Amino acid sequence: MLWNGNLAYIFMPRTGSRSLNAHFAATWQGPLFGTASPAQLREIKSRSKSPTFVKLGRGHDNLGQLLDQLYRHGRTVRQMKRIVFVVRNPYHLVSSNYHFLRDQAAGGHKTANALMAAESSFDEFCARSNHPDPANWMMTDGALLNNMHILKFENLAEDVSDFDKGIGVNAMPLPHLNRSKFTHNPSAIFTERSESTVYERYRALFELGHYSRREGL
Repeated sequence: MLWNGNLAYIFMPRTGSRSLNAHFAATWQGPLFGTASPAQLREIKSRSKSPTFVKLGRGHDNLGQLLDQLYRHGRTVRQMKRIVFVVRNPYHLVSSNYHFLRDQAAGGHKTANALMAAESSFDEFCARSNHPDPANWMMTDGALLNNMHILKFENLAEDVSDFDKGIGVNAMPLPHLNRSKFTHNPSAIFTERSESTVYERYRALFELGHYSRREGL
């Protein structure tokens, strides 16, 4: 996560987080706080022109973890002007993560998730994977916050540009970091079983109207 006095950015994996951390670090007024992975932290520190107190961590902290950090700094989430979160078509997100983890395993990154993906069919991966529930990033007490600002991965550069203009930030091109090596064709690997699993695990994105079931398949 990344935040300052008025703005916060929280993110799930495979939603352009490295690019957005770099962009927000360059455009948001500091000081900046939060937690980030090693690659994200390098981008934040290299791009920020303000004091930066972002700590090395897991990076993909959810809304509850943002609430905890803000509380420790004497703030509440409702005091923030905007909470930014990126949604992505769940079928594309899961297939992207599957290929990414298998590529990591082939490159010698022997994490538990990478090894699990490498030894699993896509159906097995969908069933065995610990999928994040997007509701944990988007909602508190069963409802969206009034200051939650949703961007869509599928038109991210345009959405970010509109967001920047809305908060009075000078427009800057969105960097495209950690670009995927794969051309995704989810319809080639999804079955009825894996589709049902992904639909249930990411139900919040469908019920809130960001995507329709089987969209993109």
